[in-house]
Amino acid sequence: MVLRHKKPVAGPAPEAMELLVTANLPGNMRQFYNVVERLVALATTPLIPAGLMEQVIRRETQEILPFEQARCRFEREYLAQLLKSTDANVSHASRMAKHKCTEFHKLLQRHQLDPRLFKPQRACAFRQDPS
Repeated sequence: MVLRHKKPVAGPAPEAMELLVTANLPGNMRQFYNVVERLVALATTPLIPAGLMEQVIRRETQEILPFEQARCRFEREYLAQLLKSTDANVSHASRMAKHKCTEFHKLLQRHQLDPRLFKPQRACAFRQDPS
């Protein structure tokens, strides 16, 4: 197989071909063509290995979120990370974020994050019954 990359590629290994055939490529032939082009460009051997096929297919099928949805996901993860790193101390978390505490509370409500859920778990000492 020689495409515009002018590389001699014999094709995919049998395991790689099985991955390609069973891949969920919901796009049209253009998406399939993009996968093949990327495989040829990245191939270092004449036979395309299954690992490379898996990597290229995973990259091709990764979901790209709309901007607002991606921003919302980032905000939620960021807030959760702040709460974890401060042991759920909202005042400290808001200072770290350089955000007013009242606005920080509104953000937590908007993302339905309860600071109590981020408090560290305390170890319980169970007593054994002497009987």
